[in-house]
Amino acid sequence: MKTLILKITVFAIVMILGTSAAFADIHVIIYGKGGATYNPSGGTVKICPEASQDKCAELILDDITIKKGSMGSLPGTLIYKGRSYSVEVVEMPNLQKTTKGYACQGIVVKAPELKDQ
Repeated sequence: MKTLILKITVFAIVMILGTSAAFADIHVIIYGKGGATYNPSGGTVKICPEASQDKCAELILDDITIKKGSMGSLPGTLIYKGRSYSVEVVEMPNLQKTTKGYACQGIVVKAPELKDQ
């Protein structure tokens, strides 16, 4: 069941972001607060899980990866607290297209190096 939800989430992300200009990285501004919360049972990290209008992090997705339509995980680079992390995106709640690109409220990723942040 979790695999099905993950595949549906990744498919939805691919469909939403797939309308971007060809061969350009896609930037998603992550709004929220609350730091990083590690979930040991799922091996995931929630970044900025509490609602806020403040920018908390930024996610950079490679447009070519999105166009391929990966159904497993969506790799990207998360910029959080001034550092870059290679991540696999699990969930981007409330993903919206904005006049400046994309935005979402918090994000859930797989990134072992983030668990101690």
